[in-house]
Amino acid sequence: MSEPDEHKIRHLPGNSHVYDPVDALSTQILEESELQGLEMFFGRHLELFFKAVSQLYPLDEALLDRFQDRWEWLVLSMNEALPWSDAFIDHYKDHWHWWRLSDNSGLSWSEELIERYRDRWDWEWLSCNKGLPWSERLIERFCELWDWSVLSDNSALPWSVGFIDCYCDKWDWKTLSGNKTLPWSNALIERHRDRWYLRELEANKTPTADLDGINRCSDNSKFEKPRQNEVQRWSSRFYECRATHWNAGKALPSFANYVRQLTVEQVVRLLDSYLEAAGKTEATYAVYNLRTSFLREPGDMGYCPSCGSRIIRSEIEPSKTVARDMSDSNLIPLHYYSRLYLCSACAWWSVRERWGFLEIDCAEYDYLIAGMAKQKDLAGKREAQPWRLALETESYLPALPLPHAWGDLFSPYYS
Repeated sequence: MSEPDEHKIRHLPGNSHVYDPVDALSTQILEESELQGLEMFFGRHLELFFKAVSQLYPLDEALLDRFQDRWEWLVLSMNEALPWSDAFIDHYKDHWHWWRLSDNSGLSWSEELIERYRDRWDWEWLSCNKGLPWSERLIERFCELWDWSVLSDNSALPWSVGFIDCYCDKWDWKTLSGNKTLPWSNALIERHRDRWYLRELEANKTPTADLDGINRCSDNSKFEKPRQNEVQRWSSRFYECRATHWNAGKALPSFANYVRQLTVEQVVRLLDSYLEAAGKTEATYAVYNLRTSFLREPGDMGYCPSCGSRIIRSEIEPSKTVARDMSDSNLIPLHYYSRLYLCSACAWWSVRERWGFLEIDCAEYDYLIAGMAKQKDLAGKREAQPWRLALETESYLPALPLPHAWGDLFSPYYS
């Protein structure tokens, strides 16, 4: 929402990361945290720690100010556990990513807060936020700013027959037809019989009225733009594996609760360790976080945007960074691929690796490591290959967002 076209790069300042909320740990991780301590566990997984604490920990202003230049403010903007207040929001107003803040249900939402920053909110994301104090008065006050297509799918609205009638010329009736939270009745369906979409009503399964004669249009493009719920997660396999591994119905403790058990002193020590590790990366190549740079998973690299040559691709053994995570006996690893890309004409190389852990949603990584080389080195002996240093490094810290111009390297998104 209010983001670039699907095949464009989204540039975000600083070491920002975009990922989905973390929700649970497996029994293995819980056992390790109990036996060895949370601090020891996160000390071995510093990047996971930094992501988790940015998104889940109740950081106070002292911690935010101490590491102000190093925080991932995009992720902080998603953190529902921060001490949200009008003064707190105002204090860091130039740091927030307002499109993410607009979707954060943890804020102390009020009409006054919305009015104060009406020119900063992303109204499309705001329209789907279920944490707002939704009322007919609120909707009327900002009537011309809401995204009515997204609003039509929001289950938190004060749905009533009168409310639907009041804005009948603004609703996205195709989306509205699939909204299960409407006060469905035969009378409601008859009242707007020429507006409903049959396919969506049938999929909804909530209405029980006679649907004969309902609008059967399926090619009406008026409301066909992508919705938030159509932007799928990068990995369906991730959920499929979790579903088969965990016992159905087994309740797992919240990862957030474990992150929040860390003391402020532990958080400071781990942050210092993270920043120390990030400062040790050699500058002979650059590391880019693709999950930072794209809204959805980008496809493979095909042609060099500089010379037009076909990029040579080959599968390679995982780097030490990936191998380290794959050998962790307390986690269930997922290694998708490790690939080497070469443009012999321009003499540049890159390695793309994608891996993760079954138990932790935010621990899915997609990195691109890139550098220049002399043409003779591209086909040289293994020990002299210019990407060998990157593969032998045990950490990809720090990882940067991909430069805008590099977006042309990638084909459209994987499905």
